[in-house]
Amino acid sequence: MRALGIAAWLALAPMAGAATFTTNVTITFYCNEGTNCRTCCGRWAPANRCASGVRPQRYVTCACNWLPFGSRVSLPGFGERIVQDRLAAQYGARIDVFVGHDKGAHRRALRLGKRRLTVTVTTP
Repeated sequence: MRALGIAAWLALAPMAGAATFTTNVTITFYCNEGTNCRTCCGRWAPANRCASGVRPQRYVTCACNWLPFGSRVSLPGFGERIVQDRLAAQYGARIDVFVGHDKGAHRRALRLGKRRLTVTVTTP
């Protein structure tokens, strides 16, 4: 496994095929509390769908703009997630972890906050 920065990965991705690598990235957390959290999901909240078309699932879904759908991201302390969603363009260099639909999900996302982690990524 090689440690690659985001810029290096983006440069290599088209020719790499399936790959496993580690990188240090900003991690944030989002919810869709009550399937209608406009604070976290904006205008997309009522649809309750990821950019890939699936419903987001706690302990499964994460959002990332620089990895293809289906990539697996291993987050220390949080387990493995699958890229199923995208973020707003201004947040392009981070990974956003879905924390649920249940009551209290928004508070949980705020409590978890924003952090930097070294993650292991496996692309499809």
